[in-house]
Amino acid sequence: MKVQSSNSAALGIMNISNRPLGLIRTGFVFVILALFIALYLLKISLSGANHLPGCSEGGACSEVLSSEWAYIGLIPVSATGAALYLALLIAAWWDSGTGPGSGWRKWALPVLAWTTLAGAMWFMVLQAFVIGHFCPWCSTAHLCAAVGSIFFLVASRKRSGSNIESIGAPAKPPVIVAAGIGLFAVAAFSLLQHFLPGPERSLRSAMAAGAATADDQGGLHLYGGDIVLSDGEFPGIGAAMPAPQGVLVMDYTCPHCRGLYLDLQERLTQHEPPVGLVLVPGFTDSKGRALQQSMLTLWKALPAAYPAVAGALADGSLEPTVASVRARVERELRC
Repeated sequence: MKVQSSNSAALGIMNISNRPLGLIRTGFVFVILALFIALYLLKISLSGANHLPGCSEGGACSEVLSSEWAYIGLIPVSATGAALYLALLIAAWWDSGTGPGSGWRKWALPVLAWTTLAGAMWFMVLQAFVIGHFCPWCSTAHLCAAVGSIFFLVASRKRSGSNIESIGAPAKPPVIVAAGIGLFAVAAFSLLQHFLPGPERSLRSAMAAGAATADDQGGLHLYGGDIVLSDGEFPGIGAAMPAPQGVLVMDYTCPHCRGLYLDLQERLTQHEPPVGLVLVPGFTDSKGRALQQSMLTLWKALPAAYPAVAGALADGSLEPTVASVRARVERELRC
């Protein structure tokens, strides 16, 4: 009877230990998925592109990834997110019993899990009420990280509430302390985001973000080489000549740029001797970038249709969106 009772007790302890281990393994799956998404978003941010599979050009993903909240200083938040998720996975490994678990390491999992959970909630609030757009990729990463953190927290409390933990092992922090540290970390992070100078949003840096580089033949490569303009083939206004006298940085989403375009177009047609200006693409946000890509594609494919579409954008008869430009081009082609 005593042996049977001892065996039952042993089986009970094994069941207790398996339940938290199963929770930790499930948490691992969700956080690893969040880590891979964060690394993919980091790759997109470092490449200068804001277009993601499943998202429209200049849409919600572009708005989120190009906002000031997508960076802390010059570092994309996807980099800090990936680092946090990796640290959370290491802490969960420590806490699972397969890794060392003494001293301050007992604090690592609860604090990092609460920080991840608070950070996910904060960025969802930012998307909903500040940015006004939801990025499906970003939201999926936050959701997976939050769910994984909850699994880790539940598993951690189960282990500390059972007889699995060895006698004399360092105690885990109270929930309110761990949650408070996590909330403080997220608050400090958001303040740094607000006050640290992020990537410039000027026309100069916007053009640089478009990866404008010159080759040995005098051509200009834009958007990482997706569009190549050869010397003498730039879109422009005024007199068509091999060597234009000036450059106009044009952003079709900017009302001041559109007004300047119309004013210069009128003046250049009356000027003697003839003067020509090259239209260099400029943009200050993701919508302007997507529109410039569409206009440059139009210039390469149908240069004869470019002046009419550019003029319609400038005088306001055509809405400055990618969809409007495409609809106008399709109408021009049918005619």
